[in-house]
Formats: sequence, structure tokens, C-alpha cells
Amino acid sequence: MPIVVTVILLFLTVLPGAAICFENSQLEAQIETLFTPGRDILDVKLAVDSIAGGQALDTKSQIDQMAAKLVAMKTVTQTGREKLDVLTRFIYKPGAWNDNQPFAYDQSDPLGTKLANRHLAQYLKTRRGNCVTMPMLLMILGQRIGLDMTLAVAPLHVLIKYTDETGAIWNLETTSGGEFTRDAWYRKGLPMSD
Repeated sequence: MPIVVTVILLFLTVLPGAAICFENSQLEAQIETLFTPGRDILDVKLAVDSIAGGQALDTKSQIDQMAAKLVAMKTVTQTGREKLDVLTRFIYKPGAWNDNQPFAYDQSDPLGTKLANRHLAQYLKTRRGNCVTMPMLLMILGQRIGLDMTLAVAPLHVLIKYTDETGAIWNLETTSGGEFTRDAWYRKGLPMSD
């Protein structure tokens, strides 16, 4: 099963507070139909949010506007590391680029136990997210400016795997401002095997 399908299933069924009344196999089949070659991951995320009772409203246009701002910040001509620095500053640091309203970890609902807090539209509205919405936004915007990013799953957690131009793979912890994070930190904090 593709990692994104796994993450979306976690989003809807496994993480604490999930309130979806489908059997996993039925839900998995419904989600698998969303994946067609070349389909934008944002479209998939918004479709899943809709299945979970969310309303996309103008989420796609908001993200398109954010991506356009990033491109205007000259990310097209920069190295991957420079693009990543601009992207994390754009999301997590206050400035004119985000109306001095950076995105941050929602300390009142860090695991996204309230289903509405797992919807991308809610994250854009409140600018408070969790380990589902935060990596989704970073990955979607990163991919739109040419960064090689994908989602990865740890016990009750989702993070970003970023591959730089040399082929090195880095963990990005979106709940800590998109900082690089060592595998050992995840192993210790979220007990798991190699």
C-alpha cells in the first residue's frame, strides 16, 4: 500500500479520536480509488477531508497562492537547501510573506484528537496544526517548488523525508519548525525498531 494511503488511513482510523464509522477495508477501497497516476496530492487530501466531514472551501486556491508567493521569493533558482530554508521560514517564522501569522503546533490538541483539526482547511484557518496537517502542508508546498519530499510514518506520528540533490535523506520534524531530526530521536521518543 502506498505511504500516502497509509497516512490517510491513519488520519481517519488509527490516530486517537477518529470518528469515522467505516470498516478499514471499505475505507481503504474508497481511498485507493482517489489515487490515479499524476493526481495532485492536494486533491487527494481535500477528498479525504471531505470523506471525513471537512469542507475544502477555498483551500486549494489558498495553497496555490502560497506556492506562488514562494516562487516569487526566487525559490526556482535556488539550491534545494536554500529552497527548504525559504519554505520553513515562510511557514514557521513571522513576516510579510505570511501576514506575520506563522503556522505552529497546536498544543491544545497535539495529536489531532478532534477530527476537524486534521482537515487542511482548519489548519490554514487557525494556523495551528498537528502531525497530520503540518507535514501535509510542508510536503505539498515543498513539492510545488521542486523539493523531493514524501511522508513517513512512525508510531502515532507523521514526518517528512526530504531527499537533497546528493541523494541524502533527511527527516524534517514539522511540529518543531521543519527542523532536521535524527532517526535516534524518533527511536527514543516514539519507541520503534530500526
